Amino acid sequence: MHTVKEWSHPQNYMGATWEGWYSAGFGQSRDSDALEASNFQTAYDALKPLANQLSVETHDIPGALDDECSVQIVRESHWAVGWVEWIAIHSSNTVALEKARELCKRANDYPILDEDDFSRREDEDCEQVWSKCFDPSERVHYFRTHSYTANSFVDLLQAIRAGSWYHAANMLHCPSDILY
Repeated sequence: MHTVKEWSHPQNYMGATWEGWYSAGFGQSRDSDALEASNFQTAYDALKPLANQLSVETHDIPGALDDECSVQIVRESHWAVGWVEWIAIHSSNTVALEKARELCKRANDYPILDEDDFSRREDEDCEQVWSKCFDPSERVHYFRTHSYTANSFVDLLQAIRAGSWYHAANMLHCPSDILY
């Protein structure tokens, strides 16, 4: 569930404090899938143009990373996932907070904020899995155990021998067939 919420000090947290800042409701980590990474970047791209100069000096704003920006990506270390990032919006930027609420509502109604970006990222992930994680014998086994339709024998050979995701994608029902 995506929601805009005011930053509060987490239990056992030893990093910078962010009083007066809100989370835009989107984050990502080292282990994020294509959907989480796509929504994070799409939300940030929508919020960044709404950033304004803060009317107080940076040293007066706990946790501020950028001395002029009221919309920031905060990157923090995490023992379990290596790193996490979240989008911070200063409480003075009511326009960006309202936009973040709108983005959260959209993502809660339908999980993909940008179909094109998500599709591109999913294809990149599939390319990695198909070409780097499956050897040719595993690709043959995959096609034998799953239904597919090859456009030509050449496409089938390219998908198996060369590990070409482009040719394999034409035979699979959808990219998530090999990712999830």
